[in-house]
Amino acid sequence: MSSHSIPMLFLGVLTVLLCAGVATAQSCPGDCDGSGDVTVNELIVMVNIALGSAPVSDCPAGDADDNGVISINEVIAAVNAALNGCTGVAPTPTPMATTHMVLVGAEGFSFSPPSLTIQVGDTVQWSWSSSGHTVTSGSQCSADGQFCSPSDSNCASAPTSNRDATYSHTFSTAGTFPYFCIPHCGFGMVGTIVVEPAAAP
Repeated sequence: MSSHSIPMLFLGVLTVLLCAGVATAQSCPGDCDGSGDVTVNELIVMVNIALGSAPVSDCPAGDADDNGVISINEVIAAVNAALNGCTGVAPTPTPMATTHMVLVGAEGFSFSPPSLTIQVGDTVQWSWSSSGHTVTSGSQCSADGQFCSPSDSNCASAPTSNRDATYSHTFSTAGTFPYFCIPHCGFGMVGTIVVEPAAAP
């Protein structure tokens, strides 16, 4: 099957589904023209945007999370709006959690990046580039026990980890979480994780 056949097949399925009835409602995902209903033509515009052959400005209502792209989940939400109306639309799926990487000791006594902004539910994975370091939550070189390598226990006296070790922590609440390396905090080996509330779907 050629790469052009897949979008055409997808559009054919959408057309068949929509022949059952195009819903009317106010402010529906995918209602490109603001008319209160989602049409087959608007779904085609959204698919073209998702494939990169049209700009998002052709249907800003299709970009429900306002991230500048139209995902398959947003196309599905628009199909649901077309079939069921806005009151019957399945909610846009919650964005997937992301894992972020921080290097430990890659550039001397430092974390790289030293500051990272993430969302609630995201995970940070620290990866050791050199030996003899810890990841310990707290400020002013004092452990607060919220998280620490290698196992979130005995944070004030946790052992150091060696090159190629990894440690992960998932952040479930918003806030600012400073951390440091126990043996090298005095040399400025500190970092910060800023956790923002999860984006609305």
